Amino acid sequence: MKDNSQQNDAAQPRLRISEAAHTNHEEWFPNHQSTLKISDPDLIEVFDNFAFDEVMTYGELNMKTRVIVTLASIIGSHALSEYKVRT
Repeated sequence: MKDNSQQNDAAQPRLRISEAAHTNHEEWFPNHQSTLKISDPDLIEVFDNFAFDEVMTYGELNMKTRVIVTLASIIGSHALSEYKVRT
């Protein structure tokens, strides 16, 4: 007899990072391994699929302009540690 946690895990499909999200993440952050990927892989899967796949399909910005806009928003929100990762 299975306990409830095993049944719930089996009922929920495992989310995977899409190929587009993986490719875009590598282009933006080559060889970067997030510490959250170890401690909270589900969050990283949702975040990467959103930020590096879904968001990237909207608009017509080229990569250079997209990076400039992203860096400007990071600086504007005082997230300097994120700016250091990207530069």
